Amino acid sequence: MTLHQEMIKDLTTIQCELGNPSFVWSGGTYTCIASLSQFNRSLVDGGFTIEQMLTITVPLYDISGTSTFPGDVIPQAQQRIIFNGKPFRIENVKQDSVLDNEGKSVRIRIVALGITRGI
Repeated sequence: MTLHQEMIKDLTTIQCELGNPSFVWSGGTYTCIASLSQFNRSLVDGGFTIEQMLTITVPLYDISGTSTFPGDVIPQAQQRIIFNGKPFRIENVKQDSVLDNEGKSVRIRIVALGITRGI
């Protein structure tokens, strides 16, 4: 088994152990490994505002080589996604540096900021 295949297998195992969290983008639902953090808690008129940052890791292919995203079209900066029912705007998308023999990345990492604020 290649490093590429091992990484995909491991990502799938981690997703399963985390309960298969998912996000919605462009009408599709995709499983991922997600990390949600809060920062910049500020007191303003009417209460507090909280910024949320979401980091998502998504395998680009399954173990058989089938693409996660139809037509290999991946999310892009400034697009919106939904995670746990809340909207986020994508700040950036980075492809993994580990490539298979065909030059395909194993995964992408999406960093997004919450669109709604407050607690």
